[in-house]
Amino acid sequence: MSLEPAKKPRPLLEALPLEILSIVFSKLVTKDRVLCLDVSPEWRAFLLAWPDMWREITTEDHFNIGLGLLPYRASIQSDAVHELHFDCSEISSWYKPGEPDTTRVIDFLLAQECFQLQKVFMRAAFESEDTFSKFVFLTGRATITDLELDCKDCEIAAMLVLDAVLHHYPRLVRCALKTHRDWPANRTRLFKDLQPHQHLRDLKIHLSGYRPLPVDIIIQYTPKLQHITSASLVCEDVDPTLRLLITSCPEIQTIHLGGALEQSWRSPALRSVHPPGLRSLYICHRRHWRGSGLVNVMERHHSTLEVFSVLGDLGLHQQVVASMASLDFARLHTFLLDMSDGAAETLDYNVNMSEFLRRSRCLRHVTLIKASADDTVLLDGLRLLPSLEELVLNDCKYLTEQAMLQFFSGQQNRQRLSHLVLKNTAALTDDVFEEIGRSCTGLKSLTIHNNKTCTLSGLRRFMCVHTTRLLSLEVNCSTKNDEDQLESVLDQMDAHAERWQFGYRPQNRQCYQVVFTHLTWWPKRDQLIHALYKEKS
Repeated sequence: MSLEPAKKPRPLLEALPLEILSIVFSKLVTKDRVLCLDVSPEWRAFLLAWPDMWREITTEDHFNIGLGLLPYRASIQSDAVHELHFDCSEISSWYKPGEPDTTRVIDFLLAQECFQLQKVFMRAAFESEDTFSKFVFLTGRATITDLELDCKDCEIAAMLVLDAVLHHYPRLVRCALKTHRDWPANRTRLFKDLQPHQHLRDLKIHLSGYRPLPVDIIIQYTPKLQHITSASLVCEDVDPTLRLLITSCPEIQTIHLGGALEQSWRSPALRSVHPPGLRSLYICHRRHWRGSGLVNVMERHHSTLEVFSVLGDLGLHQQVVASMASLDFARLHTFLLDMSDGAAETLDYNVNMSEFLRRSRCLRHVTLIKASADDTVLLDGLRLLPSLEELVLNDCKYLTEQAMLQFFSGQQNRQRLSHLVLKNTAALTDDVFEEIGRSCTGLKSLTIHNNKTCTLSGLRRFMCVHTTRLLSLEVNCSTKNDEDQLESVLDQMDAHAERWQFGYRPQNRQCYQVVFTHLTWWPKRDQLIHALYKEKS
């Protein structure tokens, strides 16, 4: 009996078709693709001949573009690089202190004549305006459609970048900018001999210090804007800005003025099929704001508005609330109201607010923070929403326990409510906590933060009546007079939530907060309990 010789396995480059190999190598970052060049002569020959080898160049995983690509300069063709991702914080350790990181990389790309870039992300410290001019010469082409700049120094001003965008990026569609200055020292040479930009659709500006930008100049040259997001447009009166945006940009869909660009609350996606008109409005105003511009916007776009958020210092003006109550927001699914003062509002405020909620039948996400919401808003507005899925009540001091019980034990039993957040609300008692567990059968996420009126006993009652397992449970309640039950309650948390966190302030250590989670409770259970409850001598 003769044994056949074992077949030699086929090389990977021969076993897989070119389409599959392209997909595999395209998933790798630049550093990993460069490392693959040293696997074998066959891999090196294939990758250097692969058209997409240098399509995207990135500093991810601490890759040094300026030095790491020097041995392969001959293989990097001028039209091969289409995307550039440069983050100076990822490669700062590769350079000696004080060496010009950004200049080195820009000079390398200029030497390679990489003038076919399409998408550019730069988080860098431009050492001077001369360095920024070299960057504009490199990227300021008709091929660029996406530009994102995060200037880490104080040399490059926002208006200098916008002037360069309008002059040298004729096909730019999206522009995101973060810098520390509004105007450069010499502003006389800016915005000369300009034509309106016909392709810029999405503009995001984050200016440190919240200094107002000249919105009239920006909008004058960007009539095709569809989305504007800025943390820099905070001013005493946003009404002129709103009027100017609505009248000058007929295709506008998203207005985000003021506040931080990264919001802590989840922003639901807009509908893909939509009529023309404003779809998302986020206003962060300051004092002495009467809201006439907002009223004008709502009257013109209430039928298309899907996301509506208002944040401010002194509450909504009566004119604004009355207008909200008289309009039908047929497509509105997200509403956020964050007011820091509620004493100035009268009964008409809550009546109009409840009428607005009642008429917005498609509302699914409602957030009220420090608002003057009372029982009228809760029972006559929120309780009548048939599709409410997410409710956030934070520091709503005018709500009562009786209204909360009536709201959660309503006829619909809040079966569609999947996300509930209750923070710093005096009306949240142990009875309300138990009613939430009994009525809200569709809950997936629950957050309770209240140290005064909600106790560990309320959590135990909630766990007894709520039968379905939550995805997330976060509780911060008082354990006064119930510390002997804490261990048994935490032992049962895994059965009621996939991810959970319990935090409370011990009675004798007010400045120290103990937090238990689903990750730390069981591994350190004995040590934590021993440290928390020392044996009595």
